[in-house]
Amino acid sequence: MIIIASELVSTLFPASIMCLLNTDPPTFMNCSISLFITTQRVVWLSATTTSSDAFGYTLDYPSIALHAISRDTTVFSKPCIYVQLDSDPDVLDICEARFSPHDASDLDSMFAALSEGARLNPSLDM
Repeated sequence: MIIIASELVSTLFPASIMCLLNTDPPTFMNCSISLFITTQRVVWLSATTTSSDAFGYTLDYPSIALHAISRDTTVFSKPCIYVQLDSDPDVLDICEARFSPHDASDLDSMFAALSEGARLNPSLDM
């Protein structure tokens, strides 16, 4: 486990992501990432080797409206974690994402880490 300031990085997964972007018309982004699930947020960084193509996102747990395991390959090509976001489209251009670990055996531990992070960081709207 890695400690960054006061937060713990509980897991790091090499993964792929497919995001639905809040654009007109809606578009999809699909790429390889490094997924960090911490006790305070979810962070993903592109796995690109060139800085001009690099990107990253940070999600605080209260912005995650729902997360679930999806094993239905008719919906997505591989088992994944489906995440629906409750965020302001003017601030974050992603409304949903699918995280698919490179190693399918990591799916349950990825879900458990997200569930623990959500438990530690409840939405203030409740």
